[in-house]
Amino acid sequence: MKTTGRVAIIKMAVVAMILVLRQTVQGDVYQGSSSRYWNKHSDNRPPAELAPVQGVLSVVPIVQSAQAERVAPRKIQFSGYTWQLKIGRQSINGAKRNYFSDSEENVWIDDKGQLHLKITRRDGKWYCAEVASEKTFGYGKYIFYLESPADQLADNVVLGLFTWGSSPRYSHREIDIEFSRWGKPEEANAQFVVQPGTQPGNLHRFNIQLRQNRSTHSFEWRKESIFFQSLRGHYPSPPDGSCIIQSWSYTGKNNPRPGDERVRIDLWLSDAKPPSGNAEIEVVVKKFEFIPLVSHAVVELGREDDRTLEGSRRADSFF
Repeated sequence: MKTTGRVAIIKMAVVAMILVLRQTVQGDVYQGSSSRYWNKHSDNRPPAELAPVQGVLSVVPIVQSAQAERVAPRKIQFSGYTWQLKIGRQSINGAKRNYFSDSEENVWIDDKGQLHLKITRRDGKWYCAEVASEKTFGYGKYIFYLESPADQLADNVVLGLFTWGSSPRYSHREIDIEFSRWGKPEEANAQFVVQPGTQPGNLHRFNIQLRQNRSTHSFEWRKESIFFQSLRGHYPSPPDGSCIIQSWSYTGKNNPRPGDERVRIDLWLSDAKPPSGNAEIEVVVKKFEFIPLVSHAVVELGREDDRTLEGSRRADSFF
């Protein structure tokens, strides 16, 4: 009886330990950051079923299976910087329910050094694309040169040029230039945003109409303001007023301080619905350019601590 009792106690302890491991593994492998860019699972696959509890030996395959799911995201070189590619399914906020792939079918660099992002359909699923710079930049001018007509996107396709950080401070330091009608044909097709966008005065919507494929979009982030601008053609600054599509200056209270934010470019589906006509969508970004502000060079010394903390906590991923 004593032996039977000991065996029963040992089995109960093993079951409890495995349940703890199961919860820890799921949280560590499948969750990632806690807001807009929360990857529920990696490599575009639903989480594998954990092994049934059959004894001490079952702990090993569970842990090994979890480790096997740690797929390192692919990286690319674009415009002189290293960028990490997003993989997995978006779970909450923003691009909710979208699948992201780091496949060369979705993200690649061509012979001219241009970045291609493409929404594709494979095995009955639509896969989107996102890249994030490994480098953080802080105050300065962020310039995106597009080689595709941003005004011709399907109504529910979203093209984003923005900053975002893992730390929730300052609404994740999210500063957006976005192109989409958000599934509503009557809506304007572009917007400048300082998050939270629901705050009055933080969002500026407008229509963009291009005469050619090329356009330039930028925001100059300063301590006291953020100046947004969209131009026809490729110019770091407008040579004259004829090429200016839209300008907007933000001086509100939600201007973030630099921290762990990284530059991001993404292409995804509003409400995770297929593109109009079920057609695959491709966007070409010719170049990204960052021009630091000389007057704010000293900001690197006073940058928020979460840049270091978040970087060490999630060095494997910025999503």
